[in-house]
Amino acid sequence: MQISQTTANIRAEMSRAGRRQIDIAEHLGMSQGQISTRLNDQTAWRVHEVQSIAAYLGISVKTLINDDGPATVTTEAVAAVTP
Repeated sequence: MQISQTTANIRAEMSRAGRRQIDIAEHLGMSQGQISTRLNDQTAWRVHEVQSIAAYLGISVKTLINDDGPATVTTEAVAAVTP
């Protein structure tokens, strides 16, 4: 699966923090389906969403948008954020 680096980073940080799609959705005031489309790169992340997710996870925005190479997402990371 080819996904953007930002999406890969969000998935990885969600997994590290033990957060699910529904947790992020509730924090952003969105539906789980809207988060799912973003985590599958069907809809682009908006800047304020990335900023809010970073604050919610207690990390920097730079951590989420850093592009240090190709995205690698493990099956475990996908499973951790998929309902």
